[in-house]
Amino acid sequence: MSQRAPVVALVENLESSVVEELQQVGVIDCYEYDQVNPELMDRALRFAVRIFAMQQRLQHTQTAYEAALERSKCGFIQIVQGGDLKEFPNVQRAYASPRLRTALGLKDDEAFTLEHLLSRCRDIGRDRLLSEVRRCFEKEDRLRVLLRLQFGDARKECWCEISGGVTTATLAKGVMGDRDVSSASIAVDEYVLNALVRDVSSELHLESRLRLMNRALELSGDGFLLADVEQGQARLSYASPGFLVNCGYRAQELIGEALTKLNGRDTDPQQEEELEAALSLGQHFFGEMIHYRADGSKFWDELKLSPVRDESGNYTNMVGVQRDVTERKRLENQLERAHKMEALGLLAGGIAHDFNNILSPLLGYTDLLLKDRGKPEERRRWLETIHRSIMRGSKLVERILAFARNKPSERGPVDLRTLVEEVSVILRSGYPASIQMKVQCEEQTPMIVGDLTQLHQVVMNLAKNGCQAMGESGLLTIELDSAEFETSDSPLFDHGLAAGRYARLRVTDTGPGIPPEVLPHILEPFFSTKNSGGGTGLGLAEVHSLVAAHGGCISVLTRLGTGTMFEILVPAQVGEEAPASVEEDMPSKDEGKPMDRGTSEMILIVDDEEAVREVMQDVLESVGYQVCSASCVKEAQAIMSRDHESIDILICDHLLQDGKGVDLIRDLRSRGIDTPVVLSTGALTEELSDAAFSAGASDVIAKPFSFSDLTSALTRVQQARSAVEITPGADSL
Repeated sequence: MSQRAPVVALVENLESSVVEELQQVGVIDCYEYDQVNPELMDRALRFAVRIFAMQQRLQHTQTAYEAALERSKCGFIQIVQGGDLKEFPNVQRAYASPRLRTALGLKDDEAFTLEHLLSRCRDIGRDRLLSEVRRCFEKEDRLRVLLRLQFGDARKECWCEISGGVTTATLAKGVMGDRDVSSASIAVDEYVLNALVRDVSSELHLESRLRLMNRALELSGDGFLLADVEQGQARLSYASPGFLVNCGYRAQELIGEALTKLNGRDTDPQQEEELEAALSLGQHFFGEMIHYRADGSKFWDELKLSPVRDESGNYTNMVGVQRDVTERKRLENQLERAHKMEALGLLAGGIAHDFNNILSPLLGYTDLLLKDRGKPEERRRWLETIHRSIMRGSKLVERILAFARNKPSERGPVDLRTLVEEVSVILRSGYPASIQMKVQCEEQTPMIVGDLTQLHQVVMNLAKNGCQAMGESGLLTIELDSAEFETSDSPLFDHGLAAGRYARLRVTDTGPGIPPEVLPHILEPFFSTKNSGGGTGLGLAEVHSLVAAHGGCISVLTRLGTGTMFEILVPAQVGEEAPASVEEDMPSKDEGKPMDRGTSEMILIVDDEEAVREVMQDVLESVGYQVCSASCVKEAQAIMSRDHESIDILICDHLLQDGKGVDLIRDLRSRGIDTPVVLSTGALTEELSDAAFSAGASDVIAKPFSFSDLTSALTRVQQARSAVEITPGADSL
């Protein structure tokens, strides 16, 4: 019956069958006629109204609950078990939400039963589900069971989680109209299981993938990290086992810390700033930098970081990969030294050849002079030749020192024509005469911006490869010119370079050529066609890397039985042309220049070479100076301590047997001795020059020097000192 108000029934006899029948039609309460009195009726009506209101609220709640279940992606079941668990399963009623009914393939008029769910269980799932449900009924406990179920007509398998809880329904066994239930027997009438049925296949698959990924991270030697960003600060929230091993920390020592915790004394300050900026601003970062382990040891760390942003674009996390590349760096340094030694071996042949050519005229002409032969004009010509030979030797030493210095890459204007000519001289002296060399350099070859040492290595490697490819004989041609290219032109289009003017270097040999199957691999690292021990396979790969670093490209043309040509294109420096070549044997601009004369100033010469002291003393005395000398730092200190007031200028070599010239200058200045000092050195560098002037040197000259250069330096020092001495002070105003 449809009720709009609570109903209380009056009957002649309150038999149990009558009570049940009235309850089924919605009667809230009932009484016998002979029990009715005003007080009872008032109480009965109040009770009925409260019960009716509760029923209405329950109905509304049930409607909302069913609507929520319908919208949910989960299924819902309700299993009502009879109170006697000995008869389990004794299902009184069962309910399944519409979504679950559809999944089970039930028709609209088909009632849901527990068997519908049990029949969909795979393997031992049926027995397991029954066992878990019974346990929950017996202990009135929570239910959570994971099963493989089959849904739909196609019996598609999926993993489902059934979770819920048990409630009990109790009934006071007594007369319905009796409001005093204190003496009535209370017993469990029904067990009610309410549970959600949820498809967790995707979640389990994701968890499985995450476990596999985590296992892979644990086995990887690389480190993986995750940082959370709070108030602009990125702090580590996860560090993989590989990361912890590389850094030597325990997880609890790193979590919550900034990544900059790994920085230390030798970490590059510029890279520190770049890393901190990337972490604070949410930028990508890649770099190789020195980091420190927990025990204080340092290692080379290759670090790649990438920011993570939420749907609104806010920077929330930083993820990264880290790798210990210390061993790779060590091998790279070894390889670089090996290349250096390989090139030095070839250079040594050229040096020996050039020095022999330099020494031959020196020995010959000095022998003639010692024997006092020849006319005066012939003697002058001999002396000029000796002078030119000495200057050639000096320039050769400069090139050797430039090659030997292992300095960081420094770029500046480079004259490729001079570089090619130098390489050709070395190659001619290092290979047999049966290998001919032809060098063709365009007069107006443009300057380029690059690293001289690296470009020297490029030309040397290409030329050396060509000579080795030809074997005992052949023709090596080195051509240098310039070319204008449009972007669509083939060499630039293939390598993605910009249009413009380029310096073009071609190195061609008449060797056997490169086989087609080998050609695609010749620029790959460690690829070599030489026999074991014949090469590292890094020469051309290094050439390719260095050319690319200079913004250029390399291409290869080859024909079997004819030869191979390597072509290098490097962007030209705008507005710069290479200077005209100058022969090394041409007289120096200072040759024949008269020497400045002294006026009896006392000069102290400090040099550990007796011959150098003697010739300097003879020359300086011949132009009006007085000279005394010392062979070491200790002797010079003793002279200056005793006679520094009578010493006008000190000329000191930098490298002495018992110390360095710069240290001697510092010692004199620390003792208040301000005598001007000219420092001479056979290995002048910008760093040494800065150190000398910082220590208090008045001038620095490079060995070997002409004596006109030496006397000019002395004159400059005297003039500078005189200018200081005549500057008017406060008393002269």
